[in-house]
Amino acid sequence: MWVACLLIAAGLAYTLVTNPRYQWHTIAHYLTARTVLKGLWLTIWLTLVVMGIATVLGLLIAVMRSSKVLPVRILAICYINLFRGTPVLVQLILWFNIAALYPNIRLAIPFTSIGSKLDTNALISDAATAYSSVLPAPASGVTELNRGAAMMPENTAIAELMTKHMMVMYPTRIPARLAASALPPTA
Repeated sequence: MWVACLLIAAGLAYTLVTNPRYQWHTIAHYLTARTVLKGLWLTIWLTLVVMGIATVLGLLIAVMRSSKVLPVRILAICYINLFRGTPVLVQLILWFNIAALYPNIRLAIPFTSIGSKLDTNALISDAATAYSSVLPAPASGVTELNRGAAMMPENTAIAELMTKHMMVMYPTRIPARLAASALPPTA
């Protein structure tokens, strides 16, 4: 079976390389164009920056979610549910069109006339818009990862507490020994 799969893969690879209709020289010309390489670098840079910020923000939100202060915990839960429940494409459209919704942003002391009005397009650059549009989703995902890290065996006290609250939401992801310790003893 493996030999047949390898022969089929080799045949497909051979046709990819030898078929003149692919025009590999044209593809190489466009893939190595300055604008494409610049876009590739920007994509890699944006990914690294956003994941770094998302890790820090996700850790902060995870700490907020485990807070004993109810308003802080509710704020973290709302953030997570809002950005994990909204598709990233919808978030991109919203953030890139924020200036249409809010042409001016007023920075002021509430309920006073002290402050200044700033043009949204001048205030928020394209890069800042890109960062703000792709950052919330990974940050909320990192929050869930941090929350999951509390489920590791060395953190059993935290894990047992969280297991009681997660039994209904994630019944298949809870290790059997933790699930058993979270349940009340049966008579």
